[in-house]
Amino acid sequence: MNLMLTKTPPEDIKQHILPVVYNALDAESSQVQ
Repeated sequence: MNLMLTKTPPEDIKQHILPVVYNALDAESSQVQ
């Protein structure tokens, strides 16, 4: 995760990475996590 965050531009993190992480944590299914 650290490597991905250091190599990804901050704008892309906000647009793409954070929504995926948020949805995974918010999901009822543990399979997503």
